[in-house]
Amino acid sequence: MNTATNAKHGDLLRALDGLTNWRAIVLLIGTGLLAAFLFWLGTATRSSVVIGVVSLLSAFVWLFGICAAGVVLMDVARGLEPPAIITAFFAGAASFVKVLAISIMAILALAVYWLVWALVFFLCKIPGLGVAIFAITFPMAIIVTALVTISIIAALGLVFPAVWEGHSIMAAIARLVAIASKRPVEAIVNFLLLGVLVAFVSAVIFGILSVSLFQVRALVAGVMDFYVMDLSSLFGGFSMGGGGKGYLTAALFAGTVIFGVAAAAVFSVYLMGVNLIYLKLSEGLDSSSAEAMLSDGLAQAKRKAEEVHERARQHAQQAQDQRQAATAAAAKKTCNACGATLTSVDTFCGECGQKVS
Repeated sequence: MNTATNAKHGDLLRALDGLTNWRAIVLLIGTGLLAAFLFWLGTATRSSVVIGVVSLLSAFVWLFGICAAGVVLMDVARGLEPPAIITAFFAGAASFVKVLAISIMAILALAVYWLVWALVFFLCKIPGLGVAIFAITFPMAIIVTALVTISIIAALGLVFPAVWEGHSIMAAIARLVAIASKRPVEAIVNFLLLGVLVAFVSAVIFGILSVSLFQVRALVAGVMDFYVMDLSSLFGGFSMGGGGKGYLTAALFAGTVIFGVAAAAVFSVYLMGVNLIYLKLSEGLDSSSAEAMLSDGLAQAKRKAEEVHERARQHAQQAQDQRQAATAAAAKKTCNACGATLTSVDTFCGECGQKVS
């Protein structure tokens, strides 16, 4: 990290630099429009399977764009020369794999979290006692979920920038653990302040667009008899006196482009902000102990998994041996008179001459 800019890392107003970084905005706009186009193609098929697959692909494209823009803004936050778009593209591809793996882990953790609450609410179905349990667990679930939501937003906002800085998955998670254990309050406060800043920027940008729309629609209505009601009507919710489908297509295209540019600008501010917060909170923080703890924990988990696998293999082998022994015992024939062992082709006992029944 460039220590010459350490004093600036805590200044969240520098997040506004994201509004002027055309590389990050172009990457966000390009991948955002591509993701929207893929999603539109999927919905046009009216197939639930295709829509599901294309929706997942669209999410991957958008996440890739976030990673590429995040790499660009991380260099800006560190006071470095931002990379060219092509360089950022390949750097984003490298970080995308790590970010995707971390996102999957977060989704699995959330699945476990909601499974626990599902079991708790299942107990609430117990007659009589269930009402008392529900009265306690329902408000508790709301409060805990709110805390978990804030924590996940902050956690991803710290671990992703660590990846964009060039760290491995393990090192990025270790830095998150170190920050969460030593500077948790500062992290939450910074993310709340960033949320206020992003909300303000969003209100200003979309407010200006709404004012501009109000002026333009008056002129359009007088010249073309084409009535645009509000900003959302750019996506098709308008009325017109005498036009055709061409105007509908043009308005839809204009709305998509305008919304894409505005959303990319706002999101660029957010990405710049999370990079600044990460750099501030990780400054002078030793995460080696946290990384060692995580490595030990993973090693222990791996050993336990291997032990469980070995025990399962031994139990399976024992069960197979027992089945084979039982099969052999069932197939073994003895003489009813003297108990001598017989073969499957014996008609009379070779010891006592008794006829085999």
